[in-house]
Amino acid sequence: QMDLPATTNIYTAQDIASIALKRSRNALTVSFNATSEALNAAIGEIVSVTHSTPAFLAKPFRVQKLTLGSDGTVNVSLIEHQDSIYPWSEKTEADDIPDTNLPDPYSAVAPLPTAVNEVLYTTVNSLGVRSRATFKWNAPADAFVSKYEAAYKISTDTNYNIIGQTASLEINVDDIKPGLYDFRARSINSLGVHSDWAYLFNRNIAGLTAPPQDVSNFSIRALDGQCHVSWTPSTNLDVINGGFVRIRHSELLNAQWEDGTNISDSIAGNQSYTVLPLLAGSYLAKYVDSSGLFSTNSAISVTTVPNILSFNVVETLTDSPSFSGSRTNMAESSGILTLLNTALPGQYNFNSGIDLGGVFTSRLTAHLRSSSYSQTDLLDGRTVLIDTWQNFDGEPSDKISALLQLRETDDDPTGTPTWSAWEPFLVGDYHSRAYEFRAIVTSTDSSLNIAITELKVTVDMPDRLENYHNLTVAAGGQSVVFASPFKAIPSTGVTMQDSNSGDYFRITNSSVTGFDVRCFNSSSSGVQRTINWQSAGYGRGE
Repeated sequence: QMDLPATTNIYTAQDIASIALKRSRNALTVSFNATSEALNAAIGEIVSVTHSTPAFLAKPFRVQKLTLGSDGTVNVSLIEHQDSIYPWSEKTEADDIPDTNLPDPYSAVAPLPTAVNEVLYTTVNSLGVRSRATFKWNAPADAFVSKYEAAYKISTDTNYNIIGQTASLEINVDDIKPGLYDFRARSINSLGVHSDWAYLFNRNIAGLTAPPQDVSNFSIRALDGQCHVSWTPSTNLDVINGGFVRIRHSELLNAQWEDGTNISDSIAGNQSYTVLPLLAGSYLAKYVDSSGLFSTNSAISVTTVPNILSFNVVETLTDSPSFSGSRTNMAESSGILTLLNTALPGQYNFNSGIDLGGVFTSRLTAHLRSSSYSQTDLLDGRTVLIDTWQNFDGEPSDKISALLQLRETDDDPTGTPTWSAWEPFLVGDYHSRAYEFRAIVTSTDSSLNIAITELKVTVDMPDRLENYHNLTVAAGGQSVVFASPFKAIPSTGVTMQDSNSGDYFRITNSSVTGFDVRCFNSSSSGVQRTINWQSAGYGRGE
């Protein structure tokens, strides 16, 4: 039993009683006579005692009593001290047992908004891909809540738009436009009582303005003189529906996107494989969505494997750096071709075309080097540190591009030829006599311009062999006509199968279409012999 008249808190009283209880269980007392130096101690002070008989080694005691004797000695009375009984013990206040655990039916608890997730979806009424925002929340600890009401608004607006009511923990907003939005939700219980609104502010909806994902697992494989290209299919609906894959090529082995030129037509966004011409250098790929937005980063794959077919450069047409061809909305300055008015497309026609002199199968390869730059991104307008600039001359953009085109004819281009329609061109095999070329520049952003520094076209023809075995050559000789004319006079070799000592042959009148051969004996008289012949050159004409 303890009286604590100055204590008003039950938990404080419990702590005081607990200390008294623990102290009573450790109440060893000692007393001894000491010299007058013991008076230096004070009542209640903790002192250390060392004594061999009870085996005390600096054992702590609290001073209870000091008595001064007539002989000047001091009787010291001590009680055992334990630090462990004094730490304060925090108590948790116990709740009163309520009359009922049911919540107040006239006061609803608000939900806890957690997220606004954005997804794209396809429509069934030919409207294409649209953006959907899904507003989510957690249920409150309220047994009477039966449904929720949600609303949203553009962050700068004043009034909210009701989305609807639902018993679910989420609700959709379809066909939502890009921007910053505020969302809110409240609970409604079975009596129709509404809770306070709970909010999520400044949630960004990118919608169709968000760039598509980067191309992943992009790889190339050289096989039979072709480049087999594969990648992981896109999961973006606006790429799969109405989008495409853009692939570029650069002769550089560590190229950037702006270094390359388009090597193929647009590849449908739901595809993951294509076959392209095999060229050494870098192949780069980006997804392009239905809004024309490109992936942020390009995927790259590099090959140094040359084409296994041997090609011969027949002709090279170079228009840079003079760019002396005809121009529409384009100008040349210091060897750089740019747009005059970036709000309009530009066109540059090569100063001349290529005439092969006959219809041949050829590989045509374009060499176009360009970069884009912002006309409004001026140095004086930049306020951040130069170390943070990604590009000193302005950021490259996918919103402006140059596309090479060609048209072809089997006729003599100096006469009245019939030309094909213009078609996109970077590299390909063609079967015609003459070609003309042009570059088309388009931009979807008038602040961007292009700087074209190289325009060149190379015509190559593969190595070709023609041969014949067991050809009987009459004594007067034999004329051989090739199955198809060569582009240049080929090298021809002959082997006589049934020759005698001193026999020989002569090849005359060699041309791109054939040659004459005659066999002679040792007396230089024409004789009949059987030969094998082979001609090696390039070009295959009609």
